[in-house]
Amino acid sequence: MDFSTSDDHSEPVREFLPFLRIYKDGTVQRLTGTKIVPPSLHDPKSAVQSKDVRYYSSSSAGGIYLPKQTTPGEKLPVLVYYHGGAFLIESAFSPIYHNYLNTLVAEANVIAVSVDYRRAPENPLPIAYEDSWAALEWIASHSSGGGSEDWLNKHADFDSVFVAGDSAGAGRYYCEAVRKSGWKGEIELLEAKDEQHVFHLMDGGCENAVAMRSKICSFING
Repeated sequence: MDFSTSDDHSEPVREFLPFLRIYKDGTVQRLTGTKIVPPSLHDPKSAVQSKDVRYYSSSSAGGIYLPKQTTPGEKLPVLVYYHGGAFLIESAFSPIYHNYLNTLVAEANVIAVSVDYRRAPENPLPIAYEDSWAALEWIASHSSGGGSEDWLNKHADFDSVFVAGDSAGAGRYYCEAVRKSGWKGEIELLEAKDEQHVFHLMDGGCENAVAMRSKICSFING
């Protein structure tokens, strides 16, 4: 089937409201999460630089975010970020994730790699998982300082790589599963009571969102 994002008005055969419609001819119409923003060499609020990069295949891309550096030659931790959107909508270039990463990268003083995995229904799961893993492998292929992305190699400390995502609904279950797995490390569940899903993206200046970013920054730099 020819999946596209055009506004074809043939007969809809399936709806996943408020996210998308699938039409009889195979057209996919996304109803939200379609806006994108370009990278910036200098974000006016955070002074973060960002650029697009193809990192694990010729058909896939993502974004790299670099904070303003005050110490020449300083190596920074790498944060690998997987955007939300139920594997159906949004992308690594969506304004909501782009703006959040600008703020987080500046506050945590970390390099972020934002992964743009392929989405369903055009690309059914587990393709998104495979793309996400491939992106992580691409980052590991730069750990010796090699690779084609000089911008990343120059500033990244590959001894410190962190993975983040937007899956709040499964957080408590995941935390308990890790504790029961026999893993010897420490895990902490940070819960913002009385807040809605992705509140930290929708209102980044609210008290709980600021507290969450502070906790993330403390973890990265701890």
